[in-house]
Amino acid sequence: MSTSESRWPDHGLCLSEFEAKLRTRLSLQEVQVSGTPEQFVVIAVGEVFAGMSRVQRQLAVQTALAEHISDGDVCAVAVQAYSPTEWAEAGSPPS
Repeated sequence: MSTSESRWPDHGLCLSEFEAKLRTRLSLQEVQVSGTPEQFVVIAVGEVFAGMSRVQRQLAVQTALAEHISDGDVCAVAVQAYSPTEWAEAGSPPS
């Protein structure tokens, strides 16, 4: 996955900053962030997601970005989260 350097002009946020926060806070092996504050998309791969339901995975990502959600930097988050095994079995789904 590639890291994006795009900034949201009205917010001054760099997508790679979100990727770094998610990678660190959730100990992710892979992460890709794209979109706009209106539709923020996260594709994440990490052992932390093993055994979690889709709702639990969504909550884990939202919790890791809570300050950005609560202050309005991010309006909506679509999460595609995989354990490393799921990612390997799916053949590393495209973004």
